[in-house]
Amino acid sequence: MKKRKIRWAGKMVLGVLLISGGLAGCKSGEETSGLNLERVDESRHAILSTVPEPERRMAMLAIVDSMQAELKAVGADVLRLRQKIVEENRDYDTTRDDLEALYAQLGSQLETLTDSVTKHSLQLREHCSKSEWKKITSHETEAFQFKF
Repeated sequence: MKKRKIRWAGKMVLGVLLISGGLAGCKSGEETSGLNLERVDESRHAILSTVPEPERRMAMLAIVDSMQAELKAVGADVLRLRQKIVEENRDYDTTRDDLEALYAQLGSQLETLTDSVTKHSLQLREHCSKSEWKKITSHETEAFQFKF
């Protein structure tokens, strides 16, 4: 049962990092939990160039700003937990329970990231048409691409 939880946490880590890597960020180049923060600016640019009405455009940009703030806050915790896991893993005396507790915390934070990305993505869709969404998330915009 515990191995299943650890595998689930590992899959969750990978999934969230792939999802959030394309969506969270800022221009400073700072690292926050492995999130590519510069891609938010690409999302903003795609919205600015796609959505013609100022009111809808501003509402969508506010959603992107909200998402960025949430992801940066949680991302800092994820980065701290990742570092703690590395440190504890290096310590020969760390117990299985200690590591499992850290991975459980990490899984919880990553679930928060997933929820945030999902919530904001759905909010963005409410403010645009299907064709606008397709253009915003097209392969011309790297913000919504995942690179393995």
